[in-house]
Amino acid sequence: MQNIITRLLITVLIALSIQGCNSLGPRGSSSRDLANVLAPVKDSLVVKEKKPLVFPTTVAILMVPGTNSNMVPNSTLRLAAEQLKKKLLKNEKYINGVSIISDGDIREKISLDTIHDLYGVDIIVVLSYQQDQRRTQNSFASMLDIAIAPAFMLPSVKVTTSTVIDGKIIHIPSNAIIFRSSGVDERAIQLTRVSSDGSKSNEESIKGFTAAVDEFGENVGKKLKNLDEFDISNSVSLNKLLNENNGTQKTDTVSTGDGWTKVDSYKSSGGGAFGLIEILAICSLTLFRILSRRKV
Repeated sequence: MQNIITRLLITVLIALSIQGCNSLGPRGSSSRDLANVLAPVKDSLVVKEKKPLVFPTTVAILMVPGTNSNMVPNSTLRLAAEQLKKKLLKNEKYINGVSIISDGDIREKISLDTIHDLYGVDIIVVLSYQQDQRRTQNSFASMLDIAIAPAFMLPSVKVTTSTVIDGKIIHIPSNAIIFRSSGVDERAIQLTRVSSDGSKSNEESIKGFTAAVDEFGENVGKKLKNLDEFDISNSVSLNKLLNENNGTQKTDTVSTGDGWTKVDSYKSSGGGAFGLIEILAICSLTLFRILSRRKV
């Protein structure tokens, strides 16, 4: 009877201690507001001269910088833009040249006219993104991490990375959005507890971002074929979009650092990790059980 009570107490203590451990800290990254990158423009509805679309044409790619450079570094933005450039150039009927806007040119707000003068283009492709990464681990695996070794060896954490690319194709002479397109990627991988805190998760972020940009390039190629009969008067004013973004003050809740909730802070917050009292209680009960067996 005494053994049964001891086992029951240990089981209850362990269950109480590991509750809540199966949901680890998420992190995320997104592009800055477009209104913080592009200067205000004149409403396309009041532009006196509406220049028609002329193909083939040269375009520029603008990758809007993000809020978390650990997840999506600036170098990744550039490499993804280079890959997109190759995809766009396959549409020879519509595009005969592609330039990539330098990161240095958009450290402060830049106007469409400046882009036109610097890069000699009438059309600009603006890419924004949103990326979220979630980590999940079952309670049993969380308990094993206490032994330290499983945290380094057991791939018990599922890391799911979701990326959405939003692209706007803008006609500079008209200050208008010709059309929008998107690219989506979602991927999951099993990692060890330690790897899920480090570079492996960052690699998943980069892979997800480049895959979503790649899908965006495919979708743009399909939409370009519908531009032969496009009427520029049916386009959406860029001015309206910039005003909407500028009027919405977003609070940036994503840290510019690693952004992961550390193990120590998670424990101290009462998030279900073993505390000193629980550990002492379990050790005492285990010792009591051993001594009882010896007496018998």
